[in-house]
Parts: sequence; structure tokens; C-alpha cells
Amino acid sequence: MYKKLKELNIGGTFKSNLCDFVVIEKKENETVLVATYDTFNNIKCNFNVTSKTENMYASSDLRKYIENKIYGKFVEQFGKNIIPYKSDDDMLYLIRSISLSEYNIFRNKCCKAFSSDFWLASKYNSDEKTVMYVEASGSVKNTKHYGEKKGLILVCVLDGNIEVDEDPKVKEKIVSIETDIGYESHMREISYERLGVIQ
Repeated sequence: MYKKLKELNIGGTFKSNLCDFVVIEKKENETVLVATYDTFNNIKCNFNVTSKTENMYASSDLRKYIENKIYGKFVEQFGKNIIPYKSDDDMLYLIRSISLSEYNIFRNKCCKAFSSDFWLASKYNSDEKTVMYVEASGSVKNTKHYGEKKGLILVCVLDGNIEVDEDPKVKEKIVSIETDIGYESHMREISYERLGVIQ
């Protein structure tokens, strides 16, 4: 069923030729923050291999990879409907690895497991040698191993007036998690079917 993106609820899903997406946040000017519903295309990347002492996403190899290798795929799908937005680090992005605060919203609406571990764009406190990631189970962790290959949950802001194909075949229990999901959180049983992901 086709609807305007802005008509989907938070946690609502839609499918595309690229992959499945989930609505994370309604933003100003009828724009909508969306995230890939699962780790994107089974791609696994290093966070940073050229710098061993910095956990800043803005200067990371991960950002360069996403913007140089993946952004074009999003342009093919959404065209000029991708809207620049200011992230947690006060920088403008068109597409980015999901941050901790965005992931917290994701988990609060869609308690689910993922196909693989994936990187977060947020810094781990003030430790310049540590980066954050999410285990496939959904738990947030940190590591000093920049060269580990992990997956990607990607976010971007879209014009809310575009029509999207709401996906009734992604079935899940929408739950509210009251615990601090920045730490360990209890996984709840879900049922979902992931469709349309390019391998």
C-alpha cells in the first residue's frame, strides 16, 4: 500500500528497491528520519584503519566508505528527496551510520535482532581510543579494535511528501523498553520477515 512517508507512524516500515526502511523520527518541515531495517546489504567495514587514536566518526574511514561507496545507491532510490540534517556531532550529513541516540529510538519502537553487529557513529564517552557498536542481539558495546569488520545501519532524512510502499509483511511486536538501552537490555521475542535487501 502506497502512502506519503509522513503518514507512517514511528516504527512503521516501508520497502524499496534498495532495502527495507523503518521510520525513526518525524522532523521539522515535514521531513522524516529513516533507518535501514537491518544491516545494509550485508556489507561489513572497518571503523578506522588509518588512525588508531581517534574515535571521531566525522574523520573516520567508515564515513568515507559510506559517502563514497553507498551514498550513490541512496541517490538512485530517493533522488533529491534526501535532505541534509545536523547530527549529534553538530555536522551536516546526507547519509550516515546510525548514532546512539537514534538507535535508542529504533530499539524503543522495534525490539529486534539484526543480521550482524554494526557500528555506531557516536563517540564512547571521552575515551579517544574506543568506539561503539551494537551486537546482532541488540546490546550496545564498545571496542578498541578499529580494524574489526562490522555491518552498517544507515540513516538519512527524506522529504515526508514522497510516496512509499508501506510493508505489511514486516511483522513485529512493537514494544516499549523502559530500561536504559545504552547498556544491556533484555531481548524480547519477535517475529519479522525481511524483504527486498540486495545481497
